[in-house]
Amino acid sequence: MNNIADDPVHAERLAEVRQALQEWMDDAGDMGFIPETDLIEQFWPGSQQPGTADPTVASGGADVTISSATEGASIGYRRHGEAVPWSGWHLYSGPLRLEPGERIEVVAHRLGYTPSETVTYTHR
Repeated sequence: MNNIADDPVHAERLAEVRQALQEWMDDAGDMGFIPETDLIEQFWPGSQQPGTADPTVASGGADVTISSATEGASIGYRRHGEAVPWSGWHLYSGPLRLEPGERIEVVAHRLGYTPSETVTYTHR
């Protein structure tokens, strides 16, 4: 490898490229050079990691909807019924149709937050 960055012939072009990079980093809000301890303090004042709000399950007849008060949280669920032992976890994307007596477990999680408690719901 031949490093040409220290070659005076390329000094002017190198300065232009470095300036363009700095402008891009400023415009993009790049935080790559901020020490991690400083970022943690920005994201979690007092070093207290926020928690994701527990999910809420609402019934509307045969369908249930699930939500979390934490903006940007993803919600996962798994089903359990007489014919279905606990299934694997699924990403919630809209109302679920449940049979009477069917149970679901639900958890909410937002990146950078602690996950919610797991909520169990039995459909009536």
